Amino acid sequence: MTHLKPFIIFVFSLVGVQVSSAFADTCPDSHANVGPVSQCTVVGSRSSIQLNFITGFSSTSSTNPIDGNFGKTIGEQRRLAYIKAAEILAEHIHSPQVIEVNARFTDLECSSDSAVLGSAGAIGSVAFEESDGVAGIPLDTFFPIALANAIFDDDIFPNEADIEAEFNSQLGSLNCLSGVEWYYGFEEASGFDINFLSVLLHEITHGLGFASMVNPSSGAKPTDQFGTILDDIFSNFLYDDNLNETWDNLGNIERRASAIGDNLFWNGVKANQQAVGVLTSGYSNEESSGGFSLGDRIKMYAPSELELGSSVSHFDSRVTPNELMEPNLEDTTCTIGLAYGVLEDIGWDITYPTSGFQLNHRCRSLNSGNTLTSYQGDETIFIKPISDHAITEISLTYQGADKSEFITPVTGGYLISPPSGEFAGTYTLTIKNGVNADITITIERPLLVEWSAGALLQGVNYKLTVSGGAAGQVYDLSFDPSDVITVKNPLGDNIVSITATNDSELYNPASGSVSTDNVQAVTSVTGAVSSQSNTYNTVESKIEVYPSIEYNLTVVDSDSQRIANADIRLSNTTIVNLLGLETDYQTNSQGTLSLLLPDVDGTTFSISISKNGFSTRSFLLSNLQTTHTFSLNEIFNNVEDDDVIPKAKSSSGFGSMNLFWLLLFSFAAFRQRSSKLI
Repeated sequence: MTHLKPFIIFVFSLVGVQVSSAFADTCPDSHANVGPVSQCTVVGSRSSIQLNFITGFSSTSSTNPIDGNFGKTIGEQRRLAYIKAAEILAEHIHSPQVIEVNARFTDLECSSDSAVLGSAGAIGSVAFEESDGVAGIPLDTFFPIALANAIFDDDIFPNEADIEAEFNSQLGSLNCLSGVEWYYGFEEASGFDINFLSVLLHEITHGLGFASMVNPSSGAKPTDQFGTILDDIFSNFLYDDNLNETWDNLGNIERRASAIGDNLFWNGVKANQQAVGVLTSGYSNEESSGGFSLGDRIKMYAPSELELGSSVSHFDSRVTPNELMEPNLEDTTCTIGLAYGVLEDIGWDITYPTSGFQLNHRCRSLNSGNTLTSYQGDETIFIKPISDHAITEISLTYQGADKSEFITPVTGGYLISPPSGEFAGTYTLTIKNGVNADITITIERPLLVEWSAGALLQGVNYKLTVSGGAAGQVYDLSFDPSDVITVKNPLGDNIVSITATNDSELYNPASGSVSTDNVQAVTSVTGAVSSQSNTYNTVESKIEVYPSIEYNLTVVDSDSQRIANADIRLSNTTIVNLLGLETDYQTNSQGTLSLLLPDVDGTTFSISISKNGFSTRSFLLSNLQTTHTFSLNEIFNNVEDDDVIPKAKSSSGFGSMNLFWLLLFSFAAFRQRSSKLI
C-alpha cells in the first residue's frame, strides 16, 4: 500500500457531509418499498453497491406508484430507481470490494429549453507501481478508484465513496424544461418525460471508468500529486484513425486535434468484439464489409467544436442502434450495452447479459425457464422481446385453461391482463419466434391484499380487502405482534378469517373492518393472509401503526358563544394522506369537535375554521396542547339563533384567553438550471 500513487479529485464539495463507509443494511428489492433510509447496500451476484442518499431524497411529496416503482413519495421513488440501477450493475460487474456511490439531487444549470440532467464521476483515481505486486496491468496509469479497489482487493480510501452522482432536482419546474419531468418508472417514459433510470445508468457508468482524464482543450494528460505526468486507462484505448495511434503515444497537440477531428475510435478488443454483428453505423469499416466485423472499431464522440463534458468520453451520436453511452439519450434502456465491453477493456471483470432470445419486464431480463413474479396481483404486465427475431406465436394458460385472450399486442411488446374473477396463481407463457425452441416463462400472480390506507392510526376503523381468489375461498388472517390489530365482521365480532364473495368484476373480494390498539409509538406489524385450501401463496404485508391523540376543539364567536356546524378543514399533508384521514369536519350542535390525529413528536397539523358570516381563521395543532378554544370574528350580523349556543353560566370555561397561531407561508421562487448528459 505504501507504493500506491493516489490521485484524488473531489469533483463535488463534501463540506458538512459525513458518510459511513461501513457496510450498510441490505436494500430491499427495487419493486418493494424502501422508506426514508439514508443508505443501504444492493447485494448482487457479482458485486455489492452501497448507496448513500445524501440530498434530494427527503421529499415527502405524495405520488402514485408507476411502472414497477411502488414508492409513495418522490423521495422514495428516487431511492428505488437508484436501487434498480444498482441491481442491474451488481449482476454484471465483479468487485470483491463494495462499490460506494454518493447520490444527490441538486440545482443544476437550466433554462426554459435546455437542462443539464446529471453528472457523475469517480471521486479519484489511483496509479500502481511495480512494487505494488499487481500483475497484468499497465503501471503508472490512473485507474478510477472503484476499479483500483477491485484490482487491488482493498478499500484504498476507506473514508471516501468511490463515485459521486448528482441529478437535476428542478427538472420540469419554471425555467427548467417546463413540462418535462423525471419519470421514475421501469418502463418507457411517456411523452417528453425523461427516464431517470437510463440517465442514472449512464452516469454511474462514467463513475466506473467510462471517462477520459485527458484535458481535451489542451490535450494534456493528468498528473499525480508530485506533478508527474501519467496515462489514464480509458484514454489508452482512444485511437486516432488518421494517425494510426492510441492516445498514450500521442503528444498534447495531437490529442487536442484528435478530440475535434472526427477520427476518434475505441481500440479495446472486448468492446469491439461485442459490437460484431450489432452496429450498423458509427464505426470504422476496416474490412469494407456490410456490417461491423472483426477489425472494425466503435466510433467515439469527437465533434468539430469541442463539448466539454461530452467530447471524447462518449460513443459517437451516429452509433446505430443507439447506445446508452452516447452524449444524448434517445432510447430507454435497461442495460449499459457496449459499455460492458469498454469496462472489461479497462480492467473490470464482467459477466455479460445472457445472449439469445429474451424477454424484458420492467428492466428485468427473462430467459426460458425463468419465473416472473407480479408484485401486485392485478397489474397488467408488459413484456417485450430482446431479440432480432419477432414473436410469431404467444399463448397463456392458467390452471390448465387457455387464457390467451388476456394477451394484447401493443407497440414493442405485449400486455398481459389478469383474468376476471379468480386470477391468483401460476400461469405458463409460451412463445415461439421461428428460430429458438419454445420459450416458456412462468408467471406468478399473488393474491391482492389492499388496506384502505398506507398506514393505520390507533382508534380509526380501516378496511382490509383480499381479492383474486375463487369465490367462497376462506382466508386466515394473522398479525405479528398479535395484540395490535383486530379484524371484525359487520356485526362487530372479532374474526380471524374472511370469506370471498362471488363478484368477478371485483375479483371476488373478501373484506373485514380493521382497528388497532396497544401502541405508544409507531409500530411495525407483519400481516399474513393465507388460504385455508393452500391454493394460493401466503401474502405478507408490513403495516405501520401510529399511536393517536385526541384533540378537543371548541369554536366560539367574539362573545364566547359557541358556533354549531362550523367547518374545520385539516390540511392535506403527507401523514394525513398516508393514514387516509378525513380532511373535512364540522362542529356539533354544542360547537365542539373531537379530532383523532397521530401522536408523533414534532409533528404539527394545520387546520382552517370557517362559518358563513365569520372570517376564516387558520391554526396549528401539536401534541403539546390538546384542548383548544378558537374564536371567529363576525363579518356581518346575520347569525341564526340556532347557530349560537349560549355559554352556560356554571361552565368552568376555557379561561379568558383564546389561542391564536400565526401561519407564515413562504413562496420560494424557482431557481434556474441547464440540460444534457455529461
